[in-house]
Amino acid sequence: MEILYISTMVDDGNYKKIFTQKVKPMYAANKYHSLLVKGLIENKMKVNVYTYLPINSKNCSKKIIKVKKVEKQNLKINYISTINLPIIRNLIVFLKSLFKVVFLKKDTVIIYDTLVVSASLGAMLAAKIFGRKSIAIVTDLPEFMPISKNKNSLKINNFLMNSADGYIFLTEQMNDKINRNKKPYIIIEGLVDEKMKCMNHEKIDLNNYIKKIIYAGSLQRIYGIENLCKSFLKYNDENSELHIYGDGDYVNELENLVKQNNNIFYHGNVANEEVVLAELKATLLVNPRPPEGEYTKYSFPSKTLEYMVSGTPVLTSKLPGIPSEYREYLMFFENCEDGLFNSLKEILSISPYELLAFGEKAKKFALNNKGYFFQSKKVIQLIEKVKNGGE
Repeated sequence: MEILYISTMVDDGNYKKIFTQKVKPMYAANKYHSLLVKGLIENKMKVNVYTYLPINSKNCSKKIIKVKKVEKQNLKINYISTINLPIIRNLIVFLKSLFKVVFLKKDTVIIYDTLVVSASLGAMLAAKIFGRKSIAIVTDLPEFMPISKNKNSLKINNFLMNSADGYIFLTEQMNDKINRNKKPYIIIEGLVDEKMKCMNHEKIDLNNYIKKIIYAGSLQRIYGIENLCKSFLKYNDENSELHIYGDGDYVNELENLVKQNNNIFYHGNVANEEVVLAELKATLLVNPRPPEGEYTKYSFPSKTLEYMVSGTPVLTSKLPGIPSEYREYLMFFENCEDGLFNSLKEILSISPYELLAFGEKAKKFALNNKGYFFQSKKVIQLIEKVKNGGE
């Protein structure tokens, strides 16, 4: 059985070559797709990745985009050649994806990311015409994303979601909202890289112990980054540091805070490998995202599992999209005025050895239950269901 996997996945080597500008695409989606594909291949599936490069004039200065395909073992990554001009780019990608599906082997299953509109739409139309089975990956609902979407774009996204024969969702609530015809589905809220089993948390040195708090992710105000900074400043411990990674609309204010406070550090939008290494040295990893808003039911922050597998304790709000099985492996702050501040004060007073033991317990859970090899087995089972008409 072969899989045509349509996404914005870019191998690490090409990611660093293509996106040379200061503004880079968020790495979370790339990591999700890369680990899922890696798991499928290690489970002996043949995967042909068809990549729509997430390029625009801000993150890539080149006008003609052509990247050599990557081939190794059961993996092929074909990058869709195109022109870096908005309408032309999307039209080319649409047509190439459509014809790609036309010439596929009949039993090939198409897995597509619904947010990759041009490529997925072309592939979906051809799949419907030529009777190919398809599975939609729904990692976000466009109507709740913090970017503007016109009505036509939303209609296309809804078509892509409704037309699939099966689904990979991030949360159970997504299934309740979208899958009204009760098609086969699975939940894969995230995946962890099993190589993290060999990467240990930095040893504690009480003689030089500094409480390092880290946030890594989108620096949009709606995700609570301002609350984290205010809570940290109120905590006011000279033996603590706040380190922040990412990009968003809070950056200018954050840079002013850095100038005024010698224990707040902003590192910018850096490579994921650098963030992971920093997480291994931290005392506490925080996700300050508030649980208000309907969108939180359809969201599982990718940083949650990345945080957990580092072995560092994780403090987060009680987001409705976090499954109940995570409850004993995370620390939660209350959604009230001083909720995050109170939790920081309480947690950072705990013995560092006790905190590390809690983090190691969470790491073990993540590796045993959310590793890419284990999670991808669910996809293979879903494919079998879809090919057998949902049974």
